[in-house]
Amino acid sequence: MRTETATALLFREVQRQHGVIGRAQLVALGFGRRRIEAYRRAGTLRQLHRGVYAVGPMPPTWHGHALAATLACGEGTVLSHRAAAGLHDLVPRSSASPGDVTVPSPSGRRSRPGLRIHRSHLPAVEVTEVDGIPVTTVARTLIDLAEVAQPREAERALERAEQLRVFDLTDLRDTTTRHPGRTGSARVNKAVAAYTEDDTFTRSTLERRFLAACRSRGLPEPLVNTWLEDMEVDFLWPDQRLVVEMDGWGTHGTRKGFERDRARDAELALRSYRVLRFTWRQVGADPEQVAEIVKAVLEAT
Repeated sequence: MRTETATALLFREVQRQHGVIGRAQLVALGFGRRRIEAYRRAGTLRQLHRGVYAVGPMPPTWHGHALAATLACGEGTVLSHRAAAGLHDLVPRSSASPGDVTVPSPSGRRSRPGLRIHRSHLPAVEVTEVDGIPVTTVARTLIDLAEVAQPREAERALERAEQLRVFDLTDLRDTTTRHPGRTGSARVNKAVAAYTEDDTFTRSTLERRFLAACRSRGLPEPLVNTWLEDMEVDFLWPDQRLVVEMDGWGTHGTRKGFERDRARDAELALRSYRVLRFTWRQVGADPEQVAEIVKAVLEAT
């Protein structure tokens, strides 16, 4: 293989890998030991961890360091704990070192410079991929985070998952059931119980609170639980083409419900309707703030 061809393959590979690459990948691309060493001396390859390199002059991004951490610890390694929470955007990446990883081996080195190594045989259902980086699922990440973070940080991550619409109550309950003895499972279950207490509001009670808050701000009266062509919506302002939906965890806290909601929102957008979604917790706790947001959107129409 000519050097030019190998080099082209190298840079094509690192473009999709956030600027980093592992030694085994270099070998698979046709790089021998001498060529790797020559690229290192030239500064084209800069070692981040043993057998893992940044390529080119630019420093790696947070994502690059995160992928490098998984490459450094071998096959089956995934980003986890606070680093996984950072990748999922559940905590600020500025507070999440990209060096938290979970490896499947029960033995071996317990630490590497710049990395925090956790050991666990992760079920396949608890592993996913985000931006090309292997990582624990949101549900598993919330449990792991609850064991290493302060309670309020873990609660904020749970709130953030709900806000981002990546929260899946069924998946979370299934995951905590698989790990009944873990401290993280107990802490997450306690936080979820506090949240689901807010779902004890009936829909009619929430509707009355929301409508009263809207009326107090002089908003036009919406249609309630009405049909918009072939789908039922919670609140509709037809003239302004605005739909407001209220999501309870019991009906929307599943992957199926999440995907159904996304499909509905896309279909409404194609029909030139805007959709605002609020959780039952938001409407039950602060209907006035929810109404203020709706008012701002209606006035911007």
